[in-house]
Amino acid sequence: MDTTLPDATFTKKQHFMKRILVVCTTGMGDALWGTPAIRALKKAYPTAGIDLLVQSAWKTLFDGNPHLENVYPYEPRWYHQLVLAFSLARRVYDCGLLFHVNKDFRRMIPLLRCPTFWAQQGFSWIDPEKILSFTGEAHGIHRRLGLLRQIGVPEDGSAMEIFLNEDDRKNAQSFLRQKGIGETTPYVYVNMGASLVHKRWPSQRFIELTRRILTESHHAVVLGGGPGEGGIIEEVRAHFPERVCAVYDRSLRSNSALIEKAGLMVTTDTGPMHIGLALQTPMVALFGPTRPGESGPFEIDPSLCVVLRAMREGVPLCDIQPADMNYFDPISVEEVWEKVASFICEK
Repeated sequence: MDTTLPDATFTKKQHFMKRILVVCTTGMGDALWGTPAIRALKKAYPTAGIDLLVQSAWKTLFDGNPHLENVYPYEPRWYHQLVLAFSLARRVYDCGLLFHVNKDFRRMIPLLRCPTFWAQQGFSWIDPEKILSFTGEAHGIHRRLGLLRQIGVPEDGSAMEIFLNEDDRKNAQSFLRQKGIGETTPYVYVNMGASLVHKRWPSQRFIELTRRILTESHHAVVLGGGPGEGGIIEEVRAHFPERVCAVYDRSLRSNSALIEKAGLMVTTDTGPMHIGLALQTPMVALFGPTRPGESGPFEIDPSLCVVLRAMREGVPLCDIQPADMNYFDPISVEEVWEKVASFICEK
């Protein structure tokens, strides 16, 4: 990794920064990985206003974040970009940090009143001297903290943050009560959803795991996922007449509050996994086509999180990229249940 710091003159100028722009226009995990860096920015420059551009779908995850002055929803189509540029026309930034963006953000660069952008992706439209390069496996959080070092900002830990409020928690509790899960009833949040089909554990295994949880513990089960995954979630829920509920049409913050309250979360490498990590929910995380070192738990207490990787003959499937099998075939129900039981069953 290139960690060369800027010259002393540039570093000194940062003490006079009045406004900083942070940009992340991609996935949920990409956005949450930026929260440790945002916290460090505010600690280093407490009087500076820090604005965030984030994909509109994830904007509410930053509600109540005390380190941010403004959070702007980002849409990639050019006419949405023009509207956003008009909203920002009067805002002059001393520095811009591109935590993670798609190529469509190129159109925004000349529309923003920001003289300098730093990035960790090798775009041709960014000054190559302002691109931080990494060699080997580097986690997304580590990459964003690396960008801060380029402007003389020290790290302030690596823990992600989501700031839920009491209304979020009351809404989640009300939902559970309506589904017959009492306030004192422990439950496992089983996240069935994933942005891509090949990142999902098979539905039949979710059925078998849910049955083990219900029969061998006192826990209920909340089956989670996104709005487009209601069909597969309901197929699993239909096998169980009680102590199981489905959640796929709640708001993102209400769903986050359900994850926060869970005694354990079982999930593949998806956006909700990062919500669970940010809220310090105990977790069993399944990795098939992705690498934990790049997108998994980062500097998390191992007592809070167990990672299971799909392996073939001792080699992770993500390194083999098999064409003849599902990435998650090697991760059995028995293997997952063993880890789940270590969290929820009395010793």
